[in-house]
Amino acid sequence: MAKKNVKKDTEQTDEQLIDVVSDRDKGGSAQDWLESNQNLVFGVLAVIIVGVAGYFIYQNLVIAPRQQEAVDRMFVAQQKFEQDSFQVALVNPGGIDNLGFLDIIDEYGGTEAGNLANYYAGVSYLNLGDFNAAKAYLSDFDADGDVTPIMKYGALGDIESELGNFDAAIKRYRSAV
Repeated sequence: MAKKNVKKDTEQTDEQLIDVVSDRDKGGSAQDWLESNQNLVFGVLAVIIVGVAGYFIYQNLVIAPRQQEAVDRMFVAQQKFEQDSFQVALVNPGGIDNLGFLDIIDEYGGTEAGNLANYYAGVSYLNLGDFNAAKAYLSDFDADGDVTPIMKYGALGDIESELGNFDAAIKRYRSAV
């Protein structure tokens, strides 16, 4: 009788093993999914790789040279700004390859130099008494770091004060602090 029970247990174990193997074959494992969707997986990976490579190529071959060109072409305008020749710095600093801040904004708006030209244009208009234009350009200036936000909000506070908006001026000065 003991042999019958052993044989019966062996048959049950064999049936269970067959059930496990057939369940595994019926159910989709990760390996099966990868094998059946291999083209999709490789396509997604290729798109990611091409996207990352494209971003770095764009940054190094398009943005970086445009940034340097904008800095070079804005140099004379910055000198005129430092000499308090604000109107000249905005429009025509002189020379063939030099641009004023307004032209830098138009031609190189997507660069850091184009962003900085917004600050210079805003302060120039502030000093020329065109407070609405000054406010527009300073609002477009994306200030980051420790010092430039202080300069931006301080200048915006000055503009609000000149326009008679003292509550708004106080708010801007507090942002600067």
